[in-house]
Amino acid sequence: MLFIFNRAKQPPGINTRPCRQHFTDTIILIMDKITIACIILISLGILPLLVCLIKVRMLKAFKQKAVSTTATITHIETHRGFKGNAYYVLILEYQTVDMSRLLTGRAITSKKYVAGSVIPLMYLPGDPMKFSIDSGKGYPYMIAICIVFFVFIVWCCFWLNGLKYTTH
Repeated sequence: MLFIFNRAKQPPGINTRPCRQHFTDTIILIMDKITIACIILISLGILPLLVCLIKVRMLKAFKQKAVSTTATITHIETHRGFKGNAYYVLILEYQTVDMSRLLTGRAITSKKYVAGSVIPLMYLPGDPMKFSIDSGKGYPYMIAICIVFFVFIVWCCFWLNGLKYTTH
């Protein structure tokens, strides 16, 4: 990278308009294609890790306010996703902890359940229709995979930059 700073003051009466040969009060940043590609790769490589960390924080905040109960699966719909993978839409029925209301909700999961099964459920006491059946057990594995992916991308960028300087 090359930074050129030109902050020279011009005496009065001299034309200070920018032209091709003269740049006044500008910063020129010259980078080669490999450096730009590395910056883009590192930016894209950290996105999955950031998404996982944000989801973990959201789930942690939800768990702090949530109340745990159990739900009964009343109906299951099977759908096929991309490349034939199955996902399941569960129709759940659960009762609030104070036993005042019986609620029904829908949840999407990749686990296969049987109708009539009882599963754990968390909901917000102020808004019982906001619930989650996700306990967050898979997030540490996802974060570890994202870290390995990010470290691999950083290593590739260092390798590319080292290769750039050894071939000239």
